[in-house]
Amino acid sequence: MNAKKNMSDTLRIDLIPGASNVESAPTQPIEELQKKKKGSLLNHKWKPKSSEPPAVSRSRYQELLQSIYDAAILTNVYGKISDANVRAVEFLQYDRDELCSLQIFNIVSGTDKSLIQTLCEALKNERFTLIQAYCRRKDGTFFPAEIAVNMLKFGQLYLCFFIRDITRRKQIEDRLRTEHEAVHNAAIGIAIADLDAMLEYANPAFSWMVDIENSDDLVGKDLRDFLDAPSTIDTIKSNMEDEESIVRGMIYLLRAGGEKVAVDYCATCSYNDDGDPINLVFSFDEVITDASENTTSNEETLIALQAENEQLREELASYRQDLELQESEQLDKDND
Repeated sequence: MNAKKNMSDTLRIDLIPGASNVESAPTQPIEELQKKKKGSLLNHKWKPKSSEPPAVSRSRYQELLQSIYDAAILTNVYGKISDANVRAVEFLQYDRDELCSLQIFNIVSGTDKSLIQTLCEALKNERFTLIQAYCRRKDGTFFPAEIAVNMLKFGQLYLCFFIRDITRRKQIEDRLRTEHEAVHNAAIGIAIADLDAMLEYANPAFSWMVDIENSDDLVGKDLRDFLDAPSTIDTIKSNMEDEESIVRGMIYLLRAGGEKVAVDYCATCSYNDDGDPINLVFSFDEVITDASENTTSNEETLIALQAENEQLREELASYRQDLELQESEQLDKDND
C-alpha cells in the first residue's frame, strides 16, 4: 500500500485584504446557491434547533476551547459564528456576544461563500487547511494572521478557525528582506560559509572580486580556493573564542585568471540558540594599491576603509541577531 495515499495534505490559501466584504456573505444557505454535489457536506441536513454544542459536553468543550493558545472561532458551515474563546475576544476586541452575532466574513478579510465551500470540501477529504489573511478588529484596524481551519462535530458539524497573530513575524521577515537586499547590493564583498569554509552565500560584489560572473556559482565552493593564504581560515577560526569575536586583517583574493586582489577583511561567526557556531561570515573591501610598490595609496584611504568595515560589522551583527530571533520564534511556534 502506498503510504502517501494515507497522508493528509495541507491546503494553503492566501487571501488578499479587501478582496471581499461583508456584503458578499451569503444571505441564504449555500446549497441553494449552487448545484448540489453528491456527498457534499454542504448538503447535510443541519439541525436548526441550536448553534451550540450539546449541553452534556458543554463544560468539557468550554474548558478545551478556553485553554487553546490561539484565538479560536467556531462557525456553522455557512460562516455564522457560534462561539469564540477568550483569546479571540482579546485579539478582535469584541466581546463574546458581539462575536456570536457576526459571520466569519466580518472577521477575516477576503473570505466569501466560495471560500467556505472550498473549506468544507477540503476538510471532508481530511485535508488540513492553512490560510494567510488579514483579520479585522472591532475598531476597523487589521492584523496579519495565520489561520488553521478544522472541522469539529458537537452534535452537528462546525468549522473551527484557529487564528494566530503574526504581526511580529511579518515585521521580522520585512526587516530581514530589507537587510538581505542591503547585503546583496552592497559595494563590499560579503561571503557566508559553513564551518568547513564551504560557501553558502556570496553577494555580487564578492563574485566580481574573484572574477566569477554569477555569484550563485560560488555556492558549494571552498572559500580557501580564493585565498592567497588558505591557512588564514584556520587562523581566523582559532581566534574566534566567543560570540563577540571579530577578526580583521588584510589578505589577497585570487581571481579566476590568477590575478591577486588586496582586500581588507572582517570575519565573525553566527551562532544558534545553544551558542554553537554555525557559519563564518566575511566582508571584503578592496584595498587601492600602488601598481609599482604594491602599497596602499594613502593613509586617508585606509582610515575610510576601516570606517566602512566597522559599519558593516555592526550591520552583520544586527543581521545575525534577527536571524537568531526568527529561528527562536519559529522554534516556539513548532513547540506550540
